[in-house]
Amino acid sequence: MDLSTFQFINYVIIGVVIVTCFYLYNNKKDDPSGLKSLPSIFTILGVFGTFTGISIGLLYFDSDPNEIANSVSFLLAGMQTAFISSIVGMGFAVFVRISNVVRGNKEDNLEDAEKVITYLKRQNTSLNAIKEGIVGEEEGSLSNHLKLLRLDF
Repeated sequence: MDLSTFQFINYVIIGVVIVTCFYLYNNKKDDPSGLKSLPSIFTILGVFGTFTGISIGLLYFDSDPNEIANSVSFLLAGMQTAFISSIVGMGFAVFVRISNVVRGNKEDNLEDAEKVITYLKRQNTSLNAIKEGIVGEEEGSLSNHLKLLRLDF
């Protein structure tokens, strides 16, 4: 295999990583749960490209002392693919994380806040019932039972 064909394969790998990242982002940008998982997926794609580039570079590396000079260019082309795909994957991951922070999902935050408020209201109702059971003026309250016990002695 000549170097130009090898470099073409490497560019195809980088292109696949870039196109996949764009495709996933465009399909998940309106899905809050999907958008949260994209940075991990992009990082994995970058690492996949890294290992693929290194593997291809090592596959065509000839350790024969007479051929090392010729095969170094294959190894370097594979390393180029490795680093570029890592940069692309991490770049997309950073972009999506910053986008998530800037955009924020107000609907999720509002739902969470409403759940917390509902829980706190229930808790407040329960605490008021406990308070009335302890210090209330009803016949069954703890304070009335203590008064009755004092009268018995």
